[in-house]
Amino acid sequence: MKLNKKKKIKGKMPSSIWLRSNGFGGLRQAIQKYPELFSHIIQEKLLKTSEEWVKVAEKLEKKYGELPSQGWLGKNNYIGLAQATRKYPEKFSHIKQEWLGGREKEYYIKETEKLAEKYGGTLPNQKWLEKNGFMNLSRAIKNHFNLFSHIPQQKLLKTINEHIKFAKLLAKNNKGLLPSYAELKKMGKKGTSLIGAMNRSPESFKHINQISQKGKSVAENVSLAEKIANQQKDKKLPHSQYLIRIGRSDIVNCKRNHPEHFSHIKCNDHYSSMHNPEKRKKYYMDLLQTIINKKNRNLSLKELRKMGHHGLEAYIRKNIDLFSQWIIVLPLRKTLKEHLKNFDMLIKKNNGILYSNKKLIKKGYAGLVQCRNKNKNLFPEVEQEKENGGMTRRSGCDDKYFKQAREIEKKYGCIPYHKWLKNNRYLMLSKCIRRYPEKFKGIKQEYYCGKTKKVRIIGE
Repeated sequence: MKLNKKKKIKGKMPSSIWLRSNGFGGLRQAIQKYPELFSHIIQEKLLKTSEEWVKVAEKLEKKYGELPSQGWLGKNNYIGLAQATRKYPEKFSHIKQEWLGGREKEYYIKETEKLAEKYGGTLPNQKWLEKNGFMNLSRAIKNHFNLFSHIPQQKLLKTINEHIKFAKLLAKNNKGLLPSYAELKKMGKKGTSLIGAMNRSPESFKHINQISQKGKSVAENVSLAEKIANQQKDKKLPHSQYLIRIGRSDIVNCKRNHPEHFSHIKCNDHYSSMHNPEKRKKYYMDLLQTIINKKNRNLSLKELRKMGHHGLEAYIRKNIDLFSQWIIVLPLRKTLKEHLKNFDMLIKKNNGILYSNKKLIKKGYAGLVQCRNKNKNLFPEVEQEKENGGMTRRSGCDDKYFKQAREIEKKYGCIPYHKWLKNNRYLMLSKCIRRYPEKFKGIKQEYYCGKTKKVRIIGE
């Protein structure tokens, strides 16, 4: 099939976001996959290029004398500009930006220069700075790019030129064709990042040919369906859910769109018969009868669910009267009053001590355990056995945490702040202090008020 010469069309096609939200998702995907076929049509772009953002920044600098801070840009609908300054700081190096709060500029510049010297002349990337305790420095670099433009820094994300080089290399190794999207996804992070770059700027990848993304034709799908049907014992094509499970959703979609081409193939009408209420009833009746004949006894709904018959269980629940002769109807969930009665009875049986959760579940009180976990305030505080047996403990805060708090106070003069406790393996102690402050009355603890460190007495 020969394509006609492309004529330039007047006007603009709406942006990809508009196409997706107005029911033109297929057209949007086609434009992304085959940009060369749509190159003669101008399309609106919501995202601006870095050069366009530089012009916007220059206008703001003229208006305010300097580019406002990152916080101001975010609040005043310039989020794209804020992101562009972080991605391409070298392009905004000639623009002055407002400095807000914190230490002086010179301190951060000296710090970055020292770090760069330490690591061979290039500053580590933003992630490394944040992980290794240089959070304030990384923020200063993000928000005031022009001050640090003279210091080279490692980049996390590749530029478009780097992606183009990688795409060319892949095409060379693949007989001049770039692998399809499915093959690129299998390559992992490198492939997915390349797909992202191709979707963001398809124009820059026009000169690289890619393997066609087109699916199989109707004739190919029909021949595949015939092969699958011949492989079955009853010489019928399996139902759609089975085909999807074995990775043949293309046959299902093709059959749905072109049923006349599949009319000569016999199909397993299990799912089509399920729409007829009488056939559905008969199917589930026969299925239950065969299961009961195998087991030689009546069954409960719980047993059916465990055996994997979820559809049958759901149908019986809706029509319980039809199956009352075969199904043992178990009582519904117990009320809160019933759980509280069982709770008191179990404590009396065990001399005022509650069994461990494992024992309760074994004895058939799993509902009680769940109810107690959800409604802790309604159940009285009682001694409970440990999971491993032996000693009993009181639910809530243990006395050992109070002793631990006193030891730490003696060592450091006061208990350090909660983050320090978490980082130094005192997580349970910090939780107990927050939940039960009355048990730690009179003990001093550090806390932060803004950037200043203060000391308070717990429970006051």
